Amino acid sequence: MKNCMFVLIVYLIANLNLIANEVKITFIVNVPTFSKRDKLYITGNHPRLGNWHPGKIKMKYSSDNIWVITVPIESNYALEFKFTRGTWDTEPVDETGKPFTNFTHTVKRDTTLYFEFNFWKNKFERPILFRDKLPVMYATIVK
Repeated sequence: MKNCMFVLIVYLIANLNLIANEVKITFIVNVPTFSKRDKLYITGNHPRLGNWHPGKIKMKYSSDNIWVITVPIESNYALEFKFTRGTWDTEPVDETGKPFTNFTHTVKRDTTLYFEFNFWKNKFERPILFRDKLPVMYATIVK
């Protein structure tokens, strides 16, 4: 019985220490092309960011195309994260259509991180590319 009590006390102290070392990370995302009905998710390398499950942690619509979430994370944690609309096929991309690499942030203190996305993998319209030579037009000259 004493061993169980000792283990329980150690467990509680360890968890209280983790809670004491947690800080709040607020993610604010501006998506000008979204409406209030759209959904935005965050995912990353931490259980509170869904352990890389792209449709698990839903952000909250704030106002004016802004989505927000605040997550407690242990101090000194090296976060990696991305945003999606629920699947990996719906992550944001840059102006060339390339998905962003993982965003990173080393947690030190309460922090607010801002992002803005205009293009999405599943809705990106690629520009029409022309070959090296333009097509030759043939014409018959009538005298």
